[in-house]
Amino acid sequence: MSIRKIIIILFLISFAFPLCVSADKEITVLFTSSTRNTFLACGCPGNPFGGLSQRAFMVEKIRKEKDDVLLLDGGDIFPVQMSSFEKRKLPYILQAYSILHYDAVIPGEADLGEGLEFLLKEINEKNIPFISTTIFSKRADSLVFPPYLIKELNNVKVAVISLTLLDEEALKSNGLSNEIRINDNPSRIQQYINYLKKRADIIIALSHSSIVEAIMLTRKFPEISFVIEGHYESDYPHRSDEGRVPVFNAGKEGEYLGRLLIHLDAKNKITKIDDEFIAMSKLLPSHRKTEELFLSYLDRVKKDTKEGERIPELEAYRQGLWNFYSSNDKCIDCHSDQYEQWIETPHSRAFDALVNAGREYDPECLYCHTTGYGRDGGFINYEKTPEMISVGCTSCHGVDKKHPNSNKEPMTVSQKICIVCHTKDKDPAFSYEDFILRIIH
Repeated sequence: MSIRKIIIILFLISFAFPLCVSADKEITVLFTSSTRNTFLACGCPGNPFGGLSQRAFMVEKIRKEKDDVLLLDGGDIFPVQMSSFEKRKLPYILQAYSILHYDAVIPGEADLGEGLEFLLKEINEKNIPFISTTIFSKRADSLVFPPYLIKELNNVKVAVISLTLLDEEALKSNGLSNEIRINDNPSRIQQYINYLKKRADIIIALSHSSIVEAIMLTRKFPEISFVIEGHYESDYPHRSDEGRVPVFNAGKEGEYLGRLLIHLDAKNKITKIDDEFIAMSKLLPSHRKTEELFLSYLDRVKKDTKEGERIPELEAYRQGLWNFYSSNDKCIDCHSDQYEQWIETPHSRAFDALVNAGREYDPECLYCHTTGYGRDGGFINYEKTPEMISVGCTSCHGVDKKHPNSNKEPMTVSQKICIVCHTKDKDPAFSYEDFILRIIH
């Protein structure tokens, strides 16, 4: 071979080799948090995003586009307060999680609220992979869940360590102090991290704590590559760069799907993290299996709903208001002018919005789109109480059972009554002073 040919080959190799060592690898991490037993956003002006069906569609779409995807959840799948209503819905929510095939889920305090036995039964039936390095059973004096996950993506070994950080006061307030204890001793966590460091290229910390505690984790344990924090503290998803490495939170009630594109060099060291928070808009296509679950849930509600059923959201919002409701038919004889004015307002058509959205049996919508849902004399369902649809007279003007023969006058409509449904979350543009002029009579 001539010297000239050798020089040309060496010249070409000198250009090709740097390209090889600097070749960029990518892996995708998807994450969610604080679903809180929410199947679908209510669709009100201030709450247009959120839906397990849309989440499932987007996760499936991304998995088709990318082979190397990790799906994580920051905890609080369960509702904050369990009730017969929430228990009826929870199996459908967990089945949706099963359909999504999560890689790891960190338990939050809401998930633990009904006790370990209930939680373990539910997640084992649905095959949902909870992990936690810090939660111990007091009875068995051992870890309740596997402490970590290791998964290989695009020839990159990814470890996930799960840190639920609850103090004794939080355990007591959730009725957990007799069942579990939290062992968040830094030296013990460091031992796990040292173990994972030998076996993985990057270490993700799934944290269920405050954002401040999550930031502190990045400083205490420098081996952590980044943190996904699942405790709900903000309405909106966010990225915090206040720590040594980024901390990500996907927000509340499944409104957003977090997506991280992790860039790595040839030595599997992270060079850059691109983040995106995808709004789960109702304009996104639905996922067939998950949508069928939601419809099955509504069918069950339709069959099970009974008079006086207590809805937790309603109990919270209507605390201090009244417990008896009657239909508009009983008001017309004495208040015909007021009735004629009411019939022209959006209140009289509130139930139509549910029918148009296919949610006329959804308890999460009925308490603000019907009259007295879950209370004495109030709406049960359309077949049993069609006269109680929409926002009728006694939704806003409290009366007692003896009215009109009692001496009590119907209540005037105060701001306290309006913000039962026109909350900051659901109707951020609501102004009592402006809106009352549209309905006053």
